[in-house]
Amino acid sequence: MNEVIRSRIEQIRRGEVPEGYKKTKAGIVPEEWENYHFYDLFVPYNKHTQELDLYPLYSLTIENGVTAKTGRYERSHLVKKEEAYKIVRPNDFVYNPMNLRFGAVSRYKGDNRICVSGYYDIFTTKHNSDLLFMDYYLTSDKMIVYYNKVSTGSLIE
Repeated sequence: MNEVIRSRIEQIRRGEVPEGYKKTKAGIVPEEWENYHFYDLFVPYNKHTQELDLYPLYSLTIENGVTAKTGRYERSHLVKKEEAYKIVRPNDFVYNPMNLRFGAVSRYKGDNRICVSGYYDIFTTKHNSDLLFMDYYLTSDKMIVYYNKVSTGSLIE
């Protein structure tokens, strides 16, 4: 890392706005960045399935993100509704609305389509160039604080 970048990072850590940057609700960002509402950046995805042979069942954990569901947590016998699972495509984001304030959001990094509980919500970015940034930003401390501020009705574990 060169000295210019190191100096700029230190300024931002002190809350100072370096030349060529601006302060926004999201933090200190380059001046050329434009402000967007979240709904302008994401597209919901809501396809259902019951075909567990075609779409392996996965789960979302705060610790490991989107992971294969093990036999220990097999609960398909409890599912009564047809099409109770949602399909997840590679690079889709999965989140649990009841645990979002704890950081229960993750991008699925696998290569094949899978399915998750119908209780999860699925979305993707409108621009693939945003994937890595959103990977970080959606689980950043700043966003966890935001989710906690706006959440209502969540259970405390």
